[in-house]
Amino acid sequence: MKRCHTMQLLLAAASAVAMTPALAYIDPTGPIPITAEQAFDAVATGCLPDTPDVPGACYGFGNVILVDVRTQTEVDFQGGPAKVDTIVLKNGTEIVPDMGKAILTQDGKFLNYTVNGKKKNLKVDTVKEVLTSLIGKVAPCSKYTPGPNPGEGKFEPDTDGFSEAMKQIAADAPAGPLVAITMCNSGGRSTQCPLAFITDEAQNLYALWYEIDRAGDEYITPDIFGTPPFVAAGAPPPGIHMAVLGGYSGSDYGGDYNGIIGFPGRQTQKQPISGWVEFDTEAPLGVRLGAPSGPTVSWKDSGLPIYIPAVQCILPPPTE
Repeated sequence: MKRCHTMQLLLAAASAVAMTPALAYIDPTGPIPITAEQAFDAVATGCLPDTPDVPGACYGFGNVILVDVRTQTEVDFQGGPAKVDTIVLKNGTEIVPDMGKAILTQDGKFLNYTVNGKKKNLKVDTVKEVLTSLIGKVAPCSKYTPGPNPGEGKFEPDTDGFSEAMKQIAADAPAGPLVAITMCNSGGRSTQCPLAFITDEAQNLYALWYEIDRAGDEYITPDIFGTPPFVAAGAPPPGIHMAVLGGYSGSDYGGDYNGIIGFPGRQTQKQPISGWVEFDTEAPLGVRLGAPSGPTVSWKDSGLPIYIPAVQCILPPPTE
């Protein structure tokens, strides 16, 4: 099958022409928050959108990199951000959407996409399969150690592993200013990793740092937490940008909404935008984060394409 990538090539050429000098530091309050859809468009075109603090600019196709800081196990079993390679209909028709972008809408009943710039709206029940491929680079900044009982496992920083992965990603990218967009499961590690768990050498290879999360001031404040264990261990205090409404899956709203993290069509916009639910010192595990409110900007909640690797979950027969 011959695929047409004219749109991507034109956008890449435009990106190279429009490239501008970039800042050379990461803001001490954390990476610049952008939505999942803005992150997809940035990776597909090489261009970043305007934000309140930083004007948008183009860095060239391949120079804006989505960095998945989750562990490889999380990626294997939860899946990750992807582009659509082909939409295969039940009648045999094959569709290649512009930029590999197709978004599920209306509770997952329709796929919205464009072909040669023309908008299309397709009923999902006419689709046989959607072939996708990962668009992020995996660079875990932590290791997970299971605990003896459920809920007692813990993530521990892996500065050396994260830094080496980020250096390799930079080495594999085209020449030019590089921009990293970090992403974790909900928006916590995507803030912490480039701020606290990376060497200066690796961090300085990137001109700007963004993350998938929601902008604003609705974040946990230090006076609610006091000094939680992760701050004592060297992580940034929670008053720094940690909206926990972005990332791959977003938030489960502390179970108050529907208990499910991230799925296409979830009516997250019905959440009141009122900051964080008060921190509950009597909650399970003793240290429960206050639940965020307001709509998430996560990858799944945006209905963007995902790819789930074919991990074999059927166990072989036991050996004697």
